Amino acid sequence: MGATNNFIGANFILGQANLSFPGYTIERWHTVLLGYLIALSCTTVNIYGPHLLDRISRGILVWNILSFIVVIVVILATNNHKQPASFVFKDFQNFTGFGTAFTAILGLLQSSFGANCFDAPAHMTEEMKNASQEAPKAIVMSVYLGAITGFIFLVSVCFCISDINATATSTTGVPLIQIFYDSTQSVVGACFLSSLIVVIVLAATNSLLAEGSRSLFAFARDHGLPFSHIFSKVEPKKKVPVYAILLACAVQMAMNSIYFGTLTGFNTVVSIATEGFCETVSFRSYVVPLLMIDQIFLTPCLSSPVSLHTSPVMPKSFLAPGLWADMASTSMSSALSSSSSLPSRSISRLSTPSIKTT
Repeated sequence: MGATNNFIGANFILGQANLSFPGYTIERWHTVLLGYLIALSCTTVNIYGPHLLDRISRGILVWNILSFIVVIVVILATNNHKQPASFVFKDFQNFTGFGTAFTAILGLLQSSFGANCFDAPAHMTEEMKNASQEAPKAIVMSVYLGAITGFIFLVSVCFCISDINATATSTTGVPLIQIFYDSTQSVVGACFLSSLIVVIVLAATNSLLAEGSRSLFAFARDHGLPFSHIFSKVEPKKKVPVYAILLACAVQMAMNSIYFGTLTGFNTVVSIATEGFCETVSFRSYVVPLLMIDQIFLTPCLSSPVSLHTSPVMPKSFLAPGLWADMASTSMSSALSSSSSLPSRSISRLSTPSIKTT
């Protein structure tokens, strides 16, 4: 999902450039290179500024909520050609060439993307205080808040669609930017609203890289990866798993590189990842706990005998994607799981596998 987030951020930035300068044509390699830049920038923050991640997470939660309100109010207030309710809730338009049933399944990708990565706090539990209580709370609340805000956002945007064909084929490459422009009739206004989302996406990339690197570290620590002795190392001075972070960045960039060769191939990878995650993780792992919410909040979780790096400069919590359905990723879990980091542990203990495999 980190590669997808980089792709979204790059598209939004280039889309604004196209809207501001109509003579500019977005090329595929522009998107890939900008995605690389986003990934490398977030890697730098994760390695050299881990103490900033918690502040970013807390700040972006407030930014996310305020941006959500601003975007909804502005587009509904300025749009004077709103679609009727029948268009939003009843009409079914199929331009894909596929059958109705298959097209309906494809349409689920939009909402399914908003049901991804709520598990991010689970990957950071070894760096959270009282994780057995705070992590489940963050996951559950991000599901609820993501569902509510995502539904409101998508319905509002659907009401503000002008011409559906013109929106889908917008030269910006991002239909949402076109909807903002059609609603406000202002390039500045559309770019301002889009920039609110860009900030959220960039912050989300930091969180996705952090939780992805911790997963890689945990696998390597338990000898579950090739070259585990390298990826399980924690840098003594910075006290972060640098090699795991670099590996996570490399994987993201490799996934973005698919877009160099084929749009269809990249979209296929993203779609499979989205639906696969939503089906196997979101539905099966979160629906049941939500139905058993009392057990989540009252039953303590088992803790690993060996903690991942937990220094005072490490983030206390991380965000999980889900807000605004598919745009405002990784924002709710952060402040919801806002517990302070545990005291530092020795590096020698961190290098010891927490699970003895047989």
